[in-house]
Amino acid sequence: YLPNRANSLKLLAGSAFRAPSVYEVADGAAGGEADAHSELEPETIESLEVVWERRFSPALMGSLSAFRFRMSDLIDQRVDSSDGLVHYVNVDSATSVGAALELSARFPRGLWIHGGASLQRAEDDVSGERLSNSPEWKVNLKLSAPFAGRGRGAIEVLHEAGRDTVVSTRTDPFLLVNA
Repeated sequence: YLPNRANSLKLLAGSAFRAPSVYEVADGAAGGEADAHSELEPETIESLEVVWERRFSPALMGSLSAFRFRMSDLIDQRVDSSDGLVHYVNVDSATSVGAALELSARFPRGLWIHGGASLQRAEDDVSGERLSNSPEWKVNLKLSAPFAGRGRGAIEVLHEAGRDTVVSTRTDPFLLVNA
């Protein structure tokens, strides 16, 4: 929907599936043979997202979005109480809800800056527990500029929240710089 030249509003919906990988089916076994835990079903996902985009000026554009993802038969690692080992299993279902904000600016002479932040909560629909390996927030900043007239130089900074692990611990937040 285009209410005017500077704004757009989008409603996005979709569905998809992902078959288990060979590693997940073999449960990480060294020989690559499937074991009793290998009866994995494909993951499925249904998504719904609303996005508002605005061009603030010829050089500056931003977007704000809210989303909901509903995943079924999600493949995750769980500790098996019978043998104490971690195995890949399908969990009943999970839902993730969140929001994201992005700003992008392109300046004369080729300088480009992009930044964004997102928040989400992903949890198992049955237990209400947070999904493992699912950060609550992420922040990024990217800068790209012409380099010596023959190419481009770029730097990217990512900062992400800690994550819950499958063994009920939590990783530390991290900062990553790519150049």
